[in-house]
Amino acid sequence: MTLALGGRRAVMEALRSARAERVLCVRGSRSTEGLRQVLLEAERAGVPVEWVDRERVESLEVRDAQGVVAIVRPPRELDEGGLARVSSDPAALLVILDGITDPQNLGACA
Repeated sequence: MTLALGGRRAVMEALRSARAERVLCVRGSRSTEGLRQVLLEAERAGVPVEWVDRERVESLEVRDAQGVVAIVRPPRELDEGGLARVSSDPAALLVILDGITDPQNLGACA
C-alpha cells in the first residue's frame, strides 16, 4: 500500500525521512526555488522523478499538490509488543493517530 502526499513541504519531508518511493511533477510546472529543492533532494535520496500530466496528479485526489506529489510508504504499524519496545526508548517520539480520513493529515504527521 502507498499514499500520495502533495505539496513541496510534504514531499521534502517524505524524501528526508526516506519514505518516498517516487516523486511526480506536473509537466510544465513553473521552475521555482521550492521545486528545484525538491528535485535536488530527490536526486540526493536516489528517488526517481516522473514528469506527468496534470490529470495524473489530479487523479490521485491530492489537494494543494503545488505541482509535485510524493508516492510514499505509510508509516509502519506496531503491535502491542512493538509499541512497548519503542515507547521504552527515551529518544522515541511516539505519535498515536486514530480515525485519519484525509491522507494529507497523515502526511503532515509523517
